[in-house]
Amino acid sequence: MKKAKQIKNQLESLSSDDTFQIRYYAKKYGKIIDRKGTWTKPNTNVKGKHQVINGDDCFFYWDINAEPNANGNKWRRATNPLRLLVEKAKTTILNTIGEVENDR
Repeated sequence: MKKAKQIKNQLESLSSDDTFQIRYYAKKYGKIIDRKGTWTKPNTNVKGKHQVINGDDCFFYWDINAEPNANGNKWRRATNPLRLLVEKAKTTILNTIGEVENDR
């Protein structure tokens, strides 16, 4: 449960432009997979969610690389994720004459 709480806190602190890689066991494939996602559905304010289902920590996130279903849905469920690697959005700051001053 401690790991789930840490992952939940990380996800809820992300900005809408941040992405992450999440690792979890996928029953569909019968193996551990890594997926790239966002906590917020692109171009909306709709956030993912965390629920405990049958004692499992389930995180619903927007899968960037997934094939959308017939409705364009790319929400996926990661059950008991093993790892989360956050990738902060890159921001380019321009100085007053338009040159790149800092790229973080």
